[in-house]
Amino acid sequence: MNIKTVFVCPPIPTRNYDWQAYVDGTIDVCGDPDCGCRSKAIVGTGATEEEAVDDLLEQLDVTV
Repeated sequence: MNIKTVFVCPPIPTRNYDWQAYVDGTIDVCGDPDCGCRSKAIVGTGATEEEAVDDLLEQLDVTV
């Protein structure tokens, strides 16, 4: 499983969602914000890259 991460830093007051992690190939970033591509994938979030990956693995029920 190839996990990708991205630093998104959304414009919200909390830093708990600055990082996102997802399994490569599960998100089709087509550029159309209304298509719903991102909503179909499981995405882990966290304040750090490691937290986002841990959240993703927990959602996928994968033990490391």
